[in-house]
Amino acid sequence: MARMRRSENERFEAKRLTSYSSYAGATSKMWVLPHGEPLSIPCQHYEWALEHEAYLKRRFSIDLRHLRRSGDTAIRLHLLRHGCVRVNYEHKGGRLTLEAHHPHWGPRQIRGCRAIIRANLSDISFVLIRLLNNRCLVVEKDLANLMGCSNATAMKKLRLLQ
Repeated sequence: MARMRRSENERFEAKRLTSYSSYAGATSKMWVLPHGEPLSIPCQHYEWALEHEAYLKRRFSIDLRHLRRSGDTAIRLHLLRHGCVRVNYEHKGGRLTLEAHHPHWGPRQIRGCRAIIRANLSDISFVLIRLLNNRCLVVEKDLANLMGCSNATAMKKLRLLQ
């Protein structure tokens, strides 16, 4: 998958979901950033955000200073409200969960999510897409069984990726 420059010496990369583990060997985690690029992360979503706070501020005007002590949920929701998509893959069972802010669900987010699914389709059993409102309530969701599907069939099964 694609590489993205962060600074002169650093790069972010989107890896195959089964090629790494982000948390205790059970999951692989990614973000789709507001411009649509997916990237793999080696830790919890909020930990990555805090570690890359300067990059998020500089590149996307996402300011986490006021949330540093608020905890993981507040940080995750703040990134969703700025157009990021949280991606979680469970190694046991092959379920891929995509979580985004409903008002920010658009072509860039869809493009990034489609790229992840295409690159990992053989390892994905189910995809769950949850779109949240400002109060963190699910306002729209999509669940599809993708076992044995071609890329074209998989994308047709996921109405929120149309």
